[in-house]
Amino acid sequence: MLGERATILSAAVIDQYRNWCIGKGQSANTVRAYSTDLRMFLLAAGEDSISLDEYEEMAQGWLNLTRRTAKPKTTQRRLTSLRSFGKWSGLGEVLKDYIPPQPGRAIPHPIPEGFSGVERMIKVASKEEQKALIALCGFAGLRIGEALATRVDWINVSEMLITVRGKGDKTRTVPISERCWPNISSTYVLALQTSVFYGRPDWPLIHYKDSGARSLIRVLGRKAGLQRDISSHDLRMTFGTEIYNHTRDLRVAQELLGHAHSTTTEVYTGVTIDKMRNAINF
Repeated sequence: MLGERATILSAAVIDQYRNWCIGKGQSANTVRAYSTDLRMFLLAAGEDSISLDEYEEMAQGWLNLTRRTAKPKTTQRRLTSLRSFGKWSGLGEVLKDYIPPQPGRAIPHPIPEGFSGVERMIKVASKEEQKALIALCGFAGLRIGEALATRVDWINVSEMLITVRGKGDKTRTVPISERCWPNISSTYVLALQTSVFYGRPDWPLIHYKDSGARSLIRVLGRKAGLQRDISSHDLRMTFGTEIYNHTRDLRVAQELLGHAHSTTTEVYTGVTIDKMRNAINF
């Protein structure tokens, strides 16, 4: 049992809880999300503090009120945050019977042109770092944040592998394909030389900021003349869809994408709108 750690929810107590989460080794994104949710809950209450005697009832009311306008995934995350704090504070399993809204099944949005669309984007890219960014997302399935975080020491050239540090500080190993390597090799060599010069084995391959990288991908998609505007995640989804279509192995696709659950991977490999349309037009 955790034992009683608090008698109220307040800004100071949230900071204590946050430090505990950090000490447990939870990812920065998780700690930030939990802390933010709790602060929003406290702010909505209009009080400096909430007694833990009222915590569960008030938390349920807040979830019921905000779920009307929030996305289902947001409500699910808020519920997780509230439950986690309840356990930490000594309340035990609060809100265990609360049923959050379920998100509708997502529709995959890979680039209509598949890998050939990724190649077209690389062809119109004017800088080597741009080509590397597209290749890491489209030919290795990295999330945009993972691609921007890629360091020299993540890449094993002799084995042609990338060790990716992904969401929740989880690590996965992704083989570098024959499509990917020619488009990241120049950037890798330059980054390696720089890392040796400065004595920094963790020198990054790509130096774009998140917003700039996402904007660049949209611009290159238009410049390449793709059928529709695309986002950074469409490149990753293209990779997952192409891998599954080639192997028909959901487990392989799951490992390459770094998904904890196969249900997440199924979104990338599920029935597309075009397939559903063809199914009814016969």
